[in-house]
Amino acid sequence: MERELGKDQLGGEPREGSLELEDMPGYWVRRATQQVRAYFNEECGADAGITPEQYTVMCVVEREGVTDQTRLARAASLDLATTGNIVRRLVGRGWLDRRKRKSDTRAWELTLTGEGAELLRLSRQKGRRVRERFFQDLTPEESDEFLRLIRIIVDGK
Repeated sequence: MERELGKDQLGGEPREGSLELEDMPGYWVRRATQQVRAYFNEECGADAGITPEQYTVMCVVEREGVTDQTRLARAASLDLATTGNIVRRLVGRGWLDRRKRKSDTRAWELTLTGEGAELLRLSRQKGRRVRERFFQDLTPEESDEFLRLIRIIVDGK
């Protein structure tokens, strides 16, 4: 017996009162996340052993130049404990440098090391392939629209 498609699968509103898994946005967001993580792990994780969260942290540190863990967590959309664990791993691998801030010795300043900057450069090239694979079934316009809409959902903008 074939299941009747909910209208949301055809681009509209879900059927009234529908609680079918396929009508729930979280189901599709989770599946998309799994897919992009799998692509990332295949492209970036196998060689360098870097996770998507580590990549995010390194991108933020590179963009900021010098940052502290609180600003880093906020910019990376991670909680402080997770950020601290990621920073410890990246410092341990020699990809981040962590030093006490001169003006406030309770705070740490974080910067990319030369090795970290090189890893990030190589990972960015592979990250382009992740994006291409994730959006392979969409046109460039649809890919841009997907990103525009997900930003509105996440940031309300």
